Amino acid sequence: MIAKTLLAQNGSRWRWKTPGTPSGGTVTSRGARSIARRSRRRSQKRPWRTFTIGAALTPSWAPGLVVTLDYYDIRIRRPIGTFGGGSGLVVFGCIAGGGDPTDPLCQAFDRGPDGSIFSIDLPTANLHSLRARGIDGQIAYTRKLGGNSGARPHSVQFHLSGTRYFESGFQANDNVAFIDCAGYFGSPCGNTIGGSATPVWKLYNRATWTLGPVAATLRHRWFSSTLDGRIVFTDALGIPTPNIPEEGRRLESRHYFDLATSFRVKAGFDLTLGVNNLTDRRPAITGSNQVQANTDPSLYDVLGRRFFVSLLLKTQPNP
Repeated sequence: MIAKTLLAQNGSRWRWKTPGTPSGGTVTSRGARSIARRSRRRSQKRPWRTFTIGAALTPSWAPGLVVTLDYYDIRIRRPIGTFGGGSGLVVFGCIAGGGDPTDPLCQAFDRGPDGSIFSIDLPTANLHSLRARGIDGQIAYTRKLGGNSGARPHSVQFHLSGTRYFESGFQANDNVAFIDCAGYFGSPCGNTIGGSATPVWKLYNRATWTLGPVAATLRHRWFSSTLDGRIVFTDALGIPTPNIPEEGRRLESRHYFDLATSFRVKAGFDLTLGVNNLTDRRPAITGSNQVQANTDPSLYDVLGRRFFVSLLLKTQPNP
């Protein structure tokens, strides 16, 4: 509520006036004019809490079938990251906290004589918390065929695995609400890569048919669509969502298929021929809230259909 009353959008710039600071200040929507990254504040590792429960099913009426299901809830208090969650969250955290000059978030600003901000101190420090909650499931089935009626023995294998996120996000500081990034891409989200997408659903499936020295494998990968992270970011701050072009606010879901055939030429020597991205699906395209090349290369295939050949030589170690 405080952020709504103190903030007013003016073109591509945000202007605010906070109590206890000289004549307010100005910062661009992309952050401060300059950002200092130092390690002046002391970081401390803090406790974490994990709850998991799972089940495995191997029914006697279906030999070769294994079904597993796991629920997890992981919470980390005071993880180490960029102070306050970065320049944008430091600015809004200071405002949401009432602009208290004793607040460490407000003390991060270095102002000029006219009150304008010319740098923000962003050392490594402890954030508020991280949380990931969801379900992992797997279904594996192996069936041996032939061999009893004179036919050459062969086998089929199916492996289906998937993840469903209920939550995957963070609270950067005490003054800003929890930001749930499940189903979103771009800043301020991203797990191992800043801005990378976090689909709510991810599936990875594989089917393999083996006949003697020959094995053919079909792989399938699918993930659900995601929305621009600025939507959940502004919701957490309680401010209006910026105007995002319709063609860039959503990254579509994708199905990818890979096909490979392996031949055991002789003992210890395997030849594999295959094609990745069999249907030549192109990556979803977005605008400025990207990871790289107007998309998320950590999730989407940016190379298109491609063929490969590999040779694997296995040698016995010396006794």
